[in-house]
Amino acid sequence: MEADAQKIDTKTASAKEGGKLCKRCKHSYNPSSNTPNSCRFHPSFFVCRRHDDQKRYYELGEDDPPYAAKFYDCCGAEDPNAPGCTTALHVSFDDVD
Repeated sequence: MEADAQKIDTKTASAKEGGKLCKRCKHSYNPSSNTPNSCRFHPSFFVCRRHDDQKRYYELGEDDPPYAAKFYDCCGAEDPNAPGCTTALHVSFDDVD
């Protein structure tokens, strides 16, 4: 947990040094080099629920009920640290939605 906070602090510091911080992927970037493939992220949440098709394999703990499948709702990736399934331009916290 502390390591994650340190990573975010480092990214924030980099953003303050001239770049911006992307609200999707949490990486700092230079707006002048922002391309349509610069940001890799998951557009949906990492969820814990029954999957509609029930054809995927899920690693459940001993005490987990069968509906406790954990995955990204957008692509089905089961690893919470899986690389994003979508690429787009970086979007900073300063940008208007």
